[in-house]
Amino acid sequence: RDLAMISLQREENSVGPGLLVFASPLLDLSQKQQLPLREKHQKIGFPPPPLLPLMSPGEEVADDYRSLRLSLKAHPAQILRPKLAARGYHPCSTAEALAHGKRIRIAGLVTARQRPGTAKGVIFLTVEDETATANLIVWPHVFEAFRRPVLGSRLLGVAGEVQRAGKVVHVIVEAAEDLAGVLLSLDDPPDGRQTDAGVESGRMFPAREFQ
Repeated sequence: RDLAMISLQREENSVGPGLLVFASPLLDLSQKQQLPLREKHQKIGFPPPPLLPLMSPGEEVADDYRSLRLSLKAHPAQILRPKLAARGYHPCSTAEALAHGKRIRIAGLVTARQRPGTAKGVIFLTVEDETATANLIVWPHVFEAFRRPVLGSRLLGVAGEVQRAGKVVHVIVEAAEDLAGVLLSLDDPPDGRQTDAGVESGRMFPAREFQ
C-alpha cells in the first residue's frame, strides 16, 4: 500500500499559492522487510490465498504433453515404470543387450508406424521409453491377430524375439497389447483425489502414421 499511495498536497511555496503538487515519497526498499505472500495478505486485510495441492510428477509431465507434446521433466514411461514392470515389461534398452534369438517383453510410446508398399504387408513400428527407442517388425499373420493394438495403441506393449544384424537390432513381434489403461493413469494424483484434466492419448501422444 506504501507503493500504491500517492498523496495530493496543497502547498504554499515557491511554486505558487493554491497549486496542487504531487508528493511521491521515495521508499528505501532495501530496508523494508519482505513478508511471505500469506502474511502480506493478512497484514493489509485481504483473505489469504488458497493452499493448492502440489502437482505430482505425472501431472506435470501430462500437462507438458498436453500443451507442448513433450516434457523436459521426465518421459511418461519413466513415471509409469512401476506399472509396466508389474506387467512384466522391461525397458527398451534391454533389447540392445540381448543376444540374437532371445525373447523379450518391452513397452513404449509409439512414435511411428510404417507399411511400405514393397514390404508385402509387413508393418514396422518404432516405440520409445525413457531409456531408448526400439524398432519392431510385425509380420502379416501377427498383424491379423493383433490388429487393434498394432494400429491404435499409443502406449504399446509387445512380446517377441530379438533379431540382430550387426549393430542393428529389431524385435520380431509375436504378441501385442494396448496399454491405454496404463497411459491414462499418468496424471493420477498420488493422494487419490479426483481430477477432470485427463490424459488424451491420441492428441497428446501423436505418432507418424504409415509414412
